[in-house]
Amino acid sequence: AFKSVPSAPLCHPLPPGTASRALEGTSLPNTTLSIMAMSESDVKAWTEEFLDAMSAPVDWGRLKNLMSKRCTVEMPNEPKCKKFEDYEKKYAEFLGWFKGAKRSMPKGSNIMIVPAKKDELDVIVPELCKFNWTKELGEQYPNVNMASGEKAKIMIYNRFKLNGKKEATWYSPWKNN
Repeated sequence: AFKSVPSAPLCHPLPPGTASRALEGTSLPNTTLSIMAMSESDVKAWTEEFLDAMSAPVDWGRLKNLMSKRCTVEMPNEPKCKKFEDYEKKYAEFLGWFKGAKRSMPKGSNIMIVPAKKDELDVIVPELCKFNWTKELGEQYPNVNMASGEKAKIMIYNRFKLNGKKEATWYSPWKNN
């Protein structure tokens, strides 16, 4: 017979400043507050830096400092990139098509932080990306009926593994359809 397991408090968005309180009293195996890879404020600062670096034009130098050399990147419906440099080569042109992109967290949203391995955190960051539609995006997505230059926005959920060195070791954006 299966036992009912109550939902862990970390499965839901946390109000600012509550990550450490939410961990108190949980029974995560081998996890204590003292071994969290990064503090909540470190994760927030890292996220703001990431979103700013991903805004147009993409600052690959800053992104390189935020991601491990061996960061695995999984884009939806695409093969994995096993290294940051492979991600940059494959997606630099594509990300450049998002003209004037401004990336930020939607107002009132929270970062979800869950302890993973000893020196890693699983992090989910909601992102609102506002940009100008381009001819290249129209060719890539012919089912979208927008003229070049029209203002567009998409909601993305960025998923990361962050380590104690304040680097992403895994990254996968997920677009909300």
